[in-house]
Amino acid sequence: MAADDSAPPRQSGGDFSPSSPSTRQADVEPQWTTSDKDGEGHTDDGAPAGHVWPEMSTTRQVLLVIALTLCMMLNIMQVQSVQLALPTIGEDLDIRTTNLQWLISSYSVAFGGLLLLFGRLADIYGHKKVFTLGMIWFVIWSIACGFAQNEVSIDFFRAMQGAALGAAIPSALGILGSSFPPGQRKTTAFAVFSAGAPLGGSLGSVLGGVLTEFAAIKWRAIFHVSAGIGALIGISALWLVPADRAKDKSLTVDWLGGFLITAAVVLLTFALADGEGAPDGWKTPYIPALLVVSVILFVAFWFWERHLEFGTDRAPLMHTAIWFKGRFAVVQLIGALGWSSFASYMFFASLAFQDYMRLEPVLATVRFLPSSVTGFVLNALVAVLASRVPAQILIAVGALGTGLAPLLFAVQDYDDPYWQWQFPAMILSVFGADFIFACGILYVSQVAGHGHQALAGSIFNMSTQIGTGIGLAINTVVQSRVTKAEVERLGLVYDPNGNSTPLEAIHKGLNAAFYACAGFAFLATLISVTCLWGIGKVGHRDKKPAKVGLEEAGREGEEHPANEGGREP
Repeated sequence: MAADDSAPPRQSGGDFSPSSPSTRQADVEPQWTTSDKDGEGHTDDGAPAGHVWPEMSTTRQVLLVIALTLCMMLNIMQVQSVQLALPTIGEDLDIRTTNLQWLISSYSVAFGGLLLLFGRLADIYGHKKVFTLGMIWFVIWSIACGFAQNEVSIDFFRAMQGAALGAAIPSALGILGSSFPPGQRKTTAFAVFSAGAPLGGSLGSVLGGVLTEFAAIKWRAIFHVSAGIGALIGISALWLVPADRAKDKSLTVDWLGGFLITAAVVLLTFALADGEGAPDGWKTPYIPALLVVSVILFVAFWFWERHLEFGTDRAPLMHTAIWFKGRFAVVQLIGALGWSSFASYMFFASLAFQDYMRLEPVLATVRFLPSSVTGFVLNALVAVLASRVPAQILIAVGALGTGLAPLLFAVQDYDDPYWQWQFPAMILSVFGADFIFACGILYVSQVAGHGHQALAGSIFNMSTQIGTGIGLAINTVVQSRVTKAEVERLGLVYDPNGNSTPLEAIHKGLNAAFYACAGFAFLATLISVTCLWGIGKVGHRDKKPAKVGLEEAGREGEEHPANEGGREP
């Protein structure tokens, strides 16, 4: 890429001319256009021929990817860091054990429920606007969480945090899709962004454990630190993110569709999260009622979108035809299964360290560190392999690794050294999170085409969110029922809110949950092997210049900026 942001705009075909509006805009923010690569009026990722890409220095590109990756890490950290602090928060705010889950669920409900709507708003009104506003909203409510004084207030503040990042995450995907032309740098950018998920999970554990144990204000420090990171990201975005294009006034928002899908996801996530903690468990009348209503809303949303898509001239919130393109639907299913395993594994590993091994939070967090290091390494591998190895292999290997992690926890002897079972499990756990998420995002972005990448990313994130909710609900039921059965076998009374559960019962319940986690991942592996055959490579590699003299090759690279963005020497 150009070494200086102030370099003059470059031309490479299309209708880009000195007198065009794009050229005049380049006086403020220099840009260059791609060429017609596929012979049908589109570039490699579906952008129209002559599409204008922002021209940025390599330094600015790197900083942009880092800022957006930090946003993805911040999203996952909001779950994992708070998870380790739940006992302390419950004690300080007098929250019942069965209600502590809402510190996690309220965030997830708002985040998952608003993804699709905010993805559409970002595609219409501008990714930079929605992203920046989302980060501002996040900072406000993170500070509020740090000053919460009771259960109701902190649950509400957590929901507002989820809504904020529900706006920022799809916008970040749209920014990546519209800021990098097809090539190695685009593949690397998506791979780095995807690595923010497992890194956020493992680093969130470290943050939560260390701050809860050593910070003067204990768990409240988690939210203040999160607010600081959010402010840094938001301020950086003002400079790093390219300016939004002028709004297309012909585009509209399908508000009814937005209401239907948001209500459906919220009710489904709420029912799944509250099922085990409800007064009569899953038999509590409102739990099955909410599940039925959520299914009805999902069906209504689907047919409403089909009606708009094929029966009117109005733009739907989600083009249903996208689900029948390539292996889009299969990739969504694999993403949901993979994350139902990964998220559940991280949750039950935390319980194993704290509830069974009785470790202090900081000692529990240290055991998650291999996940962070492995996530960083795998991120580099995905960036290189995505354009060289078929996605089917990467996704299958990732799902298999994520399945082996909980299996190792289930068969381990806790008296054995950490390095024998838990260390390799922590390494394997992030394979699926990295490979499935990175390859999935790259694939759905390709299938969706240019201009719908934020929406496609929202759908994939929503799938993983729903998968996480369903997986946690099922695995929690398994763990609770097995623990209860063992307590009753020992002739004791089971109290889910008590701390007197025998260690033997806790052990058996955790083992059952780990086996269930492994089952989800192994199912994802099976689907990957059987249903993704021929999916091909989802990454882009830069075309090398013809084998001519070095000077001519250099001139060719200058004349074809679409080959820039990380051209191999």
